[in-house]
Amino acid sequence: MQNTHNYIYKCLKEYLIVMKEEKKIIIPTIKINKNDPLVRKTLLEFYKNTCFYCPEEVNKSNLQVEHIISQNTKPDEVERLIKIVDLPLDFKLDSFYNLVPCHKKCNIRKGPTNFPDGANIFFFSQTKKNYSKIIQLYERNKKRDYLYELQIVKECLSKSPSSIADILGSLKSVAKLKCVK
Repeated sequence: MQNTHNYIYKCLKEYLIVMKEEKKIIIPTIKINKNDPLVRKTLLEFYKNTCFYCPEEVNKSNLQVEHIISQNTKPDEVERLIKIVDLPLDFKLDSFYNLVPCHKKCNIRKGPTNFPDGANIFFFSQTKKNYSKIIQLYERNKKRDYLYELQIVKECLSKSPSSIADILGSLKSVAKLKCVK
């Protein structure tokens, strides 16, 4: 499985280099899970612990990951908004284009509705401008977490030849700690 991921990553990297040389930088839209601790960490870090909609501070305990275009938006309305806001054709509702950090008050105020077109144009101008930087930060955080988990495995193995169950138990306890921090 890891070899497949490495191969895909290598092909994607080569594709982006070619596109960059041709002055056509196209970054595919990556579908993400808004409840993934790594996604939440990336959004908080990138937006400097600030609500996307107002200048109030957001932290891990009061963070809500908000969809700019609501999840219950009808497909034809999503298509219309993609055209108006000039989003990529492969736009996904669960992507860093559409997910932003906010606190409960702003999330409740917006509710399941969408903003007027003018507000959407403004908000998406921000997320489009930052998309590649957020993806880079997400990948960097993913790599850091992966290296940290490898370090734990290495420590477990150096103490004693542990069983795979012991190593997995150590990784699960670290994952719980990371979610609580």
